[in-house]
Amino acid sequence: MKIKRRNRTIALIVVLLLLLLLLASIVGSIIMRRHAATQPATPIQISQKDKNAAFEGIPLINTYWRLITLNAKPAKVYNAEAHFVLEIETGRFHGSSGCNRIMGDYKSDDTTLIFSEPLATTRMMCAEGIEQEAAFLTALKETRVWRISDDNLVLLNDQGRMIARFKQQLMQ
Repeated sequence: MKIKRRNRTIALIVVLLLLLLLLASIVGSIIMRRHAATQPATPIQISQKDKNAAFEGIPLINTYWRLITLNAKPAKVYNAEAHFVLEIETGRFHGSSGCNRIMGDYKSDDTTLIFSEPLATTRMMCAEGIEQEAAFLTALKETRVWRISDDNLVLLNDQGRMIARFKQQLMQ
């Protein structure tokens, strides 16, 4: 009898914890939507090189960049593909860390790319990929220089070390 009661108590605690996590996720999503809706668009200066590159088939902006290498290690796909898109109209970016949605402001010119802090993320609980997500967010925060070669975007930190590589996917 005591074992059944204890098992029911444990099951009830687990269910309550799961409901609490679900509630936290929903509240986080609502906060993110409100935050995104209330943030004024930051004007961005688009260099002539970026504008020309879009016509040459190598656009930095308005391109879906899929993460393929992070800190010299192949990126894995967990819940979703880690990626980002820089929006020319708003000076903002959006994407996925592989678990959570990400968004924020950025600044770019002929060689520099800076993701403004704080980066906004949803707060979903993911069973896998937490370490890669943390490394991906850190890489974005540390990015200072960009280079495109063929259909690959390379992000470098302020010491010139490659911290991430992405594969270009043109948006429809």
